[in-house]
Amino acid sequence: MKRILLVYVLMAAMLCTCLLSCANEEKLPQLPCTLYKKEDHFYIAVDYGSLEQEAYRLDVPEEIDGLPVARIRSKGFSGITQLVILYVPGSVKQIDESAFLGCTSLQKVTI
Repeated sequence: MKRILLVYVLMAAMLCTCLLSCANEEKLPQLPCTLYKKEDHFYIAVDYGSLEQEAYRLDVPEEIDGLPVARIRSKGFSGITQLVILYVPGSVKQIDESAFLGCTSLQKVTI
């Protein structure tokens, strides 16, 4: 009986931890960045001078200037060590190899 109670207590503790973690994800500030157009593609430049926190999220836009964001190129987000959560819209159909190279804090990618 004590073992069963202990199992329920541990399960409840894990559930609470998960719920608190999920609630805090939404509170992370948006990564300060600027979108640039270069020839036939857009790219994101992170404004490192305005980084004040250790953790950020990035919501990739579904479209830019009326064009769908369909691909994340190789090393597109490389080296952004403050990036913890990334939201990728359904318009993205291809993510190239090494797109997140060096993103050592990245914990969650939602597509």
